[in-house]
Amino acid sequence: MASTSCPHCGGALNIVAGNAAPSLSSFGTAWQTGTELNAAVSTPWSSPAEPETPPAFDAERRAPARPASMESDVFVPLSQSFATGVALLIPGIGITIWQGWPWWSPLVISGGGVTVTWLYLLNAHRKLLWLVETISHIDLNRDGDTGQPKPEPVTVEVKHTDNGRLSSMQYIDLPDGTTHQQFTDWARGVSSGVKTPARKYWAGTGKPFSRDGYDSFLDAMERAGIVTRSGNNARILTNGGKRAMARVAKTA
Repeated sequence: MASTSCPHCGGALNIVAGNAAPSLSSFGTAWQTGTELNAAVSTPWSSPAEPETPPAFDAERRAPARPASMESDVFVPLSQSFATGVALLIPGIGITIWQGWPWWSPLVISGGGVTVTWLYLLNAHRKLLWLVETISHIDLNRDGDTGQPKPEPVTVEVKHTDNGRLSSMQYIDLPDGTTHQQFTDWARGVSSGVKTPARKYWAGTGKPFSRDGYDSFLDAMERAGIVTRSGNNARILTNGGKRAMARVAKTA
């Protein structure tokens, strides 16, 4: 242990040999080092060995659907089945009299008609119901439409990612009349490279879209960042759009 005096007050100081904190003369250096360390910690860091990942897109289809109901999915086809049975009862009576069959034969014919019609309508009652509603102009299932209802709107959820992190999210409503099948067929076609977003492949007679409908569809895809305009004003897939549509085509 060594002893010395304080240069300011003249009091004795005890100095212990070994590791000690920096002396007053090096305090400025230690403070500067701490400042540089704090600056380094607060500066964003990225590894030069890993190139920056380009922005990507992820698309998900969302479509509302009418839930099943006892009225439209059971009672309506059941009433149609009984109507068919009553219609078969009259010719059944005539055939029974003509052929001399037992008296209960018309009931068997009518009951068989109800059963067969019921089984068939369990699979196809919606189309038959739409036909009956169109002819009668009556909304039998009270879904707000007489005949075949308009296609439910299709909403596409688009996620923008940057460096693997979600940067933004959009919900794009496709134009009225655009169906799930149209969207998935388009995704398959343009992501495979067999077709481009050009109108000649998708709009017109015998094509999935009308000309006006396809223009509106492409406008929605452009808002979502799936397509962009090229030099000649034609729409082409973006890199992220191509990956997103390939994912839609794979999962559809």
